[in-house]
Amino acid sequence: MDLEENATKEEAVFRGRVSPNIAAASTPKKFFEIICPLLALAGIIHQMQDANDMDLVREFARHNSEAAFTELVRRHINLVYSVARRCTGNDGDAHDVTQAVFIILARKAAGLREKTLLTGWLYETSRFMASKQVRKQQGAFQDFHRTTLRL
Repeated sequence: MDLEENATKEEAVFRGRVSPNIAAASTPKKFFEIICPLLALAGIIHQMQDANDMDLVREFARHNSEAAFTELVRRHINLVYSVARRCTGNDGDAHDVTQAVFIILARKAAGLREKTLLTGWLYETSRFMASKQVRKQQGAFQDFHRTTLRL
């Protein structure tokens, strides 16, 4: 694969047009290995790889730390996406669920208990949101067929 083709694939993944699983499994890892150190050098984010998950959640909740939230997403995006993909059965819905789960995390960060296992919380929230998405899709499908049968 030449450099231009690889750059196009990474841009497609970044813009949400292609699933990270469909592109190369190493693409998101490469992105974080290259971009995060550059952002740290520029002073935009700090390296927070040594902090545990709940320390990062507290840092985000108290100080609205973009660096802490970025590190949480980096650590857990593959888990959330794979659970969502398994439950919904397609990439588009899995992307929507993944985004929704991290929005919920951002909103509820301050209310999470000290002893919460973030991985378990993200897994359960991903399953809940994915099943909600599937029910929504099924409802829309049934409404469409009811409307079509009336015509």
